Amino acid sequence: MLWTSVAGHAMIFMSVDRCEWRWIRNILAYAEGLNGAPRQDVALRLLANLAKNEIVVPAQALAELFTVMTRKARRPAAEARQAVLGWHDACSIADTSSAIW
Repeated sequence: MLWTSVAGHAMIFMSVDRCEWRWIRNILAYAEGLNGAPRQDVALRLLANLAKNEIVVPAQALAELFTVMTRKARRPAAEARQAVLGWHDACSIADTSSAIW
């Protein structure tokens, strides 16, 4: 993941490295309250400073977020689904393709 500034705005660009998707998934998981309030606070402040078109989330990261929320955090599937759909609507989504793997 590359963080850069364009016209004063922080931008997130994704590389095709699968490992980097975990950073995005973790930021979203923290924003959902996983791993405590201090991390949630930081994640929400970070995301609040970015516009929708400045955040590109791979579809794979959303799938992994659902898994983390239901398995690690033991949240109900319906709650995790609502969270994932919320992020899907709030961010630009990058397709996952076999070319990446």
